[in-house]
Amino acid sequence: MAHRWQYIRWLLAWLLTAVIGLSLLGLLSIESFVVAAATGVLVVTELTRPARLSPAWHRQLRWLVALALASVAVLIASEVLSLLPPGGLP
Repeated sequence: MAHRWQYIRWLLAWLLTAVIGLSLLGLLSIESFVVAAATGVLVVTELTRPARLSPAWHRQLRWLVALALASVAVLIASEVLSLLPPGGLP
């Protein structure tokens, strides 16, 4: 149980640092926060992964990682579509 709380604390610290850092740089937007949050989920998940056995709560993080990657993929797709001409490809 302590490792689960450690994961939550590290992820919240990452997100808070991302919000403060992005706002200080004047770059805070939903897109930049989603990318920073997805990066944080991946980094904190890897840093808290046990060396040998993976507890059940840690195996369930794959859904959170999948959601984070899917949200970044949606952002990338929307940016690519915004670069296309209004009529689509010729």
